[in-house]
Amino acid sequence: MIFLLATIASNAEQLATIAITVVVGALIYGLPLILIIRLIKYLGTAGKEQQRIRMEMSKIADEVQKVRQELQGVSSKLQPPKQ
Repeated sequence: MIFLLATIASNAEQLATIAITVVVGALIYGLPLILIIRLIKYLGTAGKEQQRIRMEMSKIADEVQKVRQELQGVSSKLQPPKQ
């Protein structure tokens, strides 16, 4: 009976050691691998994203220019003529 319990305890200890080894191995090898994959994806899309942001900024700048021109036109109409 004691031998059976000792064997079960020894097996449980071995399983715990294996589980810990697998988890540590996953952290050591898995995290850098995931980070490298994400970095490659980011570097692949960074140029496209910058181009999209530039286009959006250009559109906003055009809209701001139009609004300024409209406001200048309205303000010139509101000012009394110079004598």
